[in-house]
Amino acid sequence: MSTSCEEVMHKEDIRAGIRKSFGTLEKAAAEYGVCRQFVTSVMKGEKRSARVERAIAETLGKSVEEVFPERYPLRVSDAERLEAVNEL
Repeated sequence: MSTSCEEVMHKEDIRAGIRKSFGTLEKAAAEYGVCRQFVTSVMKGEKRSARVERAIAETLGKSVEEVFPERYPLRVSDAERLEAVNEL
């Protein structure tokens, strides 16, 4: 059973993924409807924006829980909870 992401995705991996998709952070920011500095601040954890965090995760083909596990704890389904309790 997986209840949390062990590692936070490295900010340079996030940056590289965005650049692979858009070419530059500026183009990604324009697509997200914000400035480049805001995207950078969200990636670094200096600012929060659920909309931009979701957009970044979608760009990377991952869930927000995978990209930003420190901000979005991985949700555990009822079935997984029941399985964990039964294992005790």
